Amino acid sequence: MKIDNYVYFFIVNGFFIGLMFSFLKFDKPEIIVIFTICITIVFYVFVLISTSLFVKNIDFKKQTIQKEIYDDILDYFVKELDKREKIGYAISEFIKEVEAQRDKDLKKLKKAQKESAKEKYAESLNYD
Repeated sequence: MKIDNYVYFFIVNGFFIGLMFSFLKFDKPEIIVIFTICITIVFYVFVLISTSLFVKNIDFKKQTIQKEIYDDILDYFVKELDKREKIGYAISEFIKEVEAQRDKDLKKLKKAQKESAKEKYAESLNYD
């Protein structure tokens, strides 16, 4: 989260907290406005102090990125994904071949059943 966003967030929170407390405590509109502004200023000062201490105490040095190591790791992952893609493609082709063979076998079985049914029907006609 950026420091600016943190400051804006606390200012808005301070405004609404101040508005809530001033509505609960006071009846006159000008006192409500003044009390809301005072609480918002308190929140603003608090967030400025806390963010300035944060920036002062945190070291923001540039860190060196070891690009060569990251490139090697990414190349390894690309190769592994390519291998797995080829394996997946081979498996899908095998499944297609098995399904095609099953369809051929089912057609042969249905044809044989039809011929058997025709023979049985022909035999039943011969016995009459």
